[in-house]
Amino acid sequence: MPQIDTPLLLDVLLGLVILLFVPFGIRRGVAKEAMVSAGIFLGATLAERFAASWSLWLGDRFGLAPGAASFAVSAGLLFGGAFLLGYGGGAALGAPRLGVLSRLVGGLLAAFNAALMLSYLLSWVERDLGQGGSLDEGYLGPWLLQRTSDLLLAAAGVLVLLTVLSWIVNLFRAQRQPHREEAYPARAARPNQVPMTPESEKYEPADHVARSGRFAPGVDATSPLSATAAGASPWGPGAGRTVNGNGRETHAATTVSGDETVWAAWDPAAGPYGSGGARAEWPVAPAVGVTPDERCAVCHARVGPRDVFCPECGATL
Repeated sequence: MPQIDTPLLLDVLLGLVILLFVPFGIRRGVAKEAMVSAGIFLGATLAERFAASWSLWLGDRFGLAPGAASFAVSAGLLFGGAFLLGYGGGAALGAPRLGVLSRLVGGLLAAFNAALMLSYLLSWVERDLGQGGSLDEGYLGPWLLQRTSDLLLAAAGVLVLLTVLSWIVNLFRAQRQPHREEAYPARAARPNQVPMTPESEKYEPADHVARSGRFAPGVDATSPLSATAAGASPWGPGAGRTVNGNGRETHAATTVSGDETVWAAWDPAAGPYGSGGARAEWPVAPAVGVTPDERCAVCHARVGPRDVFCPECGATL
């Protein structure tokens, strides 16, 4: 039966734990991972200060061994500082806009945080639980256990180098960006407002000629005939009547012929119903606007007996 190499398995397990932190660092960015680093250092400092006194109280309270109580207090303070201050403070920062460099440095800093946390835990396992002999074999375990100072120096050097690189990149980026005076040119001076005059707000409507039907009325159709004096040209009783192709009668005041409207003068002395004397008759030309089959002579549309104008073309019937 094949035997499992315990040191190799432990190294693989520790490496997987470190690699699991990298995606979270890439997603969170360098600012939030810096908060986690601060939380780890705070938890480790609190553990060094209060582990001895608090482990005694915990051992008396729950009947734990001194080593187990000390390891429990130290691990609790480490995880408490990392999660409360680190991840809680990162959540308080909100969701800043992250660039590529920020994500890459965040992933590297997350790997450093995982290695630092494992280094503290392994040192406390060796100190409080007495299990350091099984951690001395392999490669990654002894390096995290015995060379914590080298880990801190390497992480500090890499972070300082990345900080300087970020500062240089931001400096060149700021020089390429346009200044405020170039990006936003000065606005032109507003012209002086001229006081409004009453004539400036006048509106003169256009004199549009009304259309009746499909064709506009001509000058001849809208100009009245010259009226003669009353009694100058007496007419017979039937002079004001004409037949428009269907025996229709037209009044002397509104008789039309050839698209010409006849307007009769009104005598104020005669009253609204005229006087009892002789009625003045005005000359009227015969109307030829309707064909014998009750159609308009212009467009040949069907017209009614009471139509004065053609409903289609607007010609005078």
